[in-house]
Amino acid sequence: MRRSAVVLLLAIFSSVFLSACAAVQDKSPIKKNSLPVIVRTGVYEGLVSVDGDSVYIITNYKSRSRVDYRVEGDLKNKIAALDGQLVTVVGTATRQGWSGTINVIKILKPKKIPPSSPAKNK
Repeated sequence: MRRSAVVLLLAIFSSVFLSACAAVQDKSPIKKNSLPVIVRTGVYEGLVSVDGDSVYIITNYKSRSRVDYRVEGDLKNKIAALDGQLVTVVGTATRQGWSGTINVIKILKPKKIPPSSPAKNK
């Protein structure tokens, strides 16, 4: 009799414990797998790309690790005029993952992309 009472109490305590653990699960609005938001002011260099009304500066554009920043602010139209060119700007960028936004403060230097050299046949 005593042994069955211990087993019964153990079952009750374990079910209470497990239900309490389930109730304490993450209820915060931030997901565990969400990417951090990175805000940085600095110099950015990238390829200008215009898609409809959106203007982008694509950093590290030759790599699979490129990051697209949608341009915001007063200099958006001036940057849009540089479509297809490399540009160096000063701005505040907000990034999450492989994309973000940039508020351009100053355009330092636009330059044309040099043509790629033709592949040599050996």
